[in-house]
Amino acid sequence: MNKKKAEYVSIAKFLTKKHPLPQIVKLLQEYYENGENVYVEYNDHTLYSADNLTLEEAYKLMEFDKNQNFEEWKEKMENDTKKDIINKLINYGNSFIPKSKQATWAKMVNYSFENGYGESVINQIINIMEQISSGTTQDKIDEVLNSATTSGGAKETVIKYLYELLGIDVRQLPKQITHSTKDIGGRYN
Repeated sequence: MNKKKAEYVSIAKFLTKKHPLPQIVKLLQEYYENGENVYVEYNDHTLYSADNLTLEEAYKLMEFDKNQNFEEWKEKMENDTKKDIINKLINYGNSFIPKSKQATWAKMVNYSFENGYGESVINQIINIMEQISSGTTQDKIDEVLNSATTSGGAKETVIKYLYELLGIDVRQLPKQITHSTKDIGGRYN
């Protein structure tokens, strides 16, 4: 927070105790967008327009211990959200991957997030596995590999990861793919 609380204006006089949290958050967001520094006390918590909280963050803030540092708490919340995303990607990817390679997949997803690739590489891999499972063509796989969101290094990582998971070079698939990723991976792994 850039300013001291004394420099913020309370908007409590515009609110009643019956205002639900979603309305309060929306109001604070409007003040934020207008560059106005306001705050409101809600359920023993002080909400500031400058924090530009989402509704989800505000609900989680209601669980925030006032003795914690807000920035540390917010970072922890973001890390928890990242863990949720990682777990969802791992679980979804497992639906395409032979059981023998699921631990490898989990490591790949975690590694991608730890090393700055984040979701882009993992989403490319999932997209290609979805394409293969739905009976696609090499041209469609090439289109995904050459898409704008895949940089040269990331493209090579996608190819390497898919080879490790499925035992195939996705640049050299048959003209028409008729097997699922689990079938392909099961044959080569």
